[in-house]
Amino acid sequence: MRVAYQAGVLRALSEAGLHFHHGDGTSGGIMNLAMILSGQDPVEMGERWRTLDQRQFMSLLPLRQYVRSFRWPAFGGTRGVRDRVFPHLGIDVERIRAAQGMVGTFNVCNFSRKVAEVFEHSAIDLDLLVAGISLPMLMPAVTHHGESYLDAVWIRDSNVLEAVRRDADEVWLVWCIGNTPEYLNGSFRQYVHMIEVAASASLYADFEQVRAATKERPSPVVLHLIKPESPIPLDPDYFLGRIDAGTLVEMGYRDGCRYLDHLDPAGVAWEPGATAMRSDRPALLIRADLTGHLGDHDLAVRLAPEIPDAATMKSGSRIDAPATGHATFPAVGTRVPFRDARVTVTTGGRLSFEATLEGPDGRYCLAGEATIGNSVLPVSLSLGEQPGGAIVAEGELDQDRALWSSALRSAHVTHALSSGDRGRVMRALARVVLHHGLQARHNGREHRRPGAPRVLP
Repeated sequence: MRVAYQAGVLRALSEAGLHFHHGDGTSGGIMNLAMILSGQDPVEMGERWRTLDQRQFMSLLPLRQYVRSFRWPAFGGTRGVRDRVFPHLGIDVERIRAAQGMVGTFNVCNFSRKVAEVFEHSAIDLDLLVAGISLPMLMPAVTHHGESYLDAVWIRDSNVLEAVRRDADEVWLVWCIGNTPEYLNGSFRQYVHMIEVAASASLYADFEQVRAATKERPSPVVLHLIKPESPIPLDPDYFLGRIDAGTLVEMGYRDGCRYLDHLDPAGVAWEPGATAMRSDRPALLIRADLTGHLGDHDLAVRLAPEIPDAATMKSGSRIDAPATGHATFPAVGTRVPFRDARVTVTTGGRLSFEATLEGPDGRYCLAGEATIGNSVLPVSLSLGEQPGGAIVAEGELDQDRALWSSALRSAHVTHALSSGDRGRVMRALARVVLHHGLQARHNGREHRRPGAPRVLP
């Protein structure tokens, strides 16, 4: 359910002018490949993920199957995916089958024969698309031509060999399955670990075959691999709204931009460990939606800072957090994701942020700074990647009670290994909120504009 991340990466690749002759999808990646072959560009893909109600993934089996016995085919059914998710994502089987310009291949597990089968897009149908994301226990197997089909993730989670067989010179792999050393407690996390082991082991086996196959070629196949620095939140966090699809899209876009900004034409080595991710300490993810104006135009900003090592936050100490997000403003466009962003809170309650985004005339820097407790956050939009370039517009964003209340309600602990980790982070957050709340009360008395609403104490 969380592969909205991939749509953000695809937007970064598209903006860089990359075009592909072949696309391959496995497991959740099937949805994004199906959206591309249905005629969508990455911007539209991101918007469809952003507006999807994630609860639509859930559907129940017929009631009689639950009451007859406990030998269910799965916990849930496929109707939500067939009737709601796929239509909302714009997945159109007829358009997929007729697509031209890029060959698409879909990997599905034929359970009856215990093999992974590859279907070209011209031969795909709705049953196979649904089967390709049907994980055992969560969704039932799908019958196709008298045989049972499932998600292929237990055999492979990407098929780089298919690209090499088709004489690819470059392979771009978008990987969002976690890969850290920790073996975690809990049945759900251990179910995820099994997927991680199967997916990574099959990928590395493919790498070995690629290395062997390319010895016969005049030049090696180049691998470009884009992944998050640390694992993205799991499906339950997405389903429960602790992380939303828009933030996942923006995470993928940021990571794709970072890879492209530091691109090595030689790519990365076809070696085990290429998908390894950093084991972070518990962090705190917060989402804030701000509105205001720049010059004579409305401005809307989403900021989602992730505060690293959040359990160590102390009242009044400096907070420096990387962030994702987007901005809507006529000079740049609608919900344009940030290539990079950072939020800082310093002693004395000074709040500032900087974000870089791609506009029609080049890259822009959106920056703002204010004292917590003021009713507005002055901002400027400048042409260039850093503040100090030519100012395009200046204005302000509102900081009111509803904004801060909504931001605090969105607070979610990421990379927590236990409930104790979550508790320590939330206690640290409570201390910081209390400190800055008192600071805000003071600043509101000292600096509040006449007639401006009082901010959250």
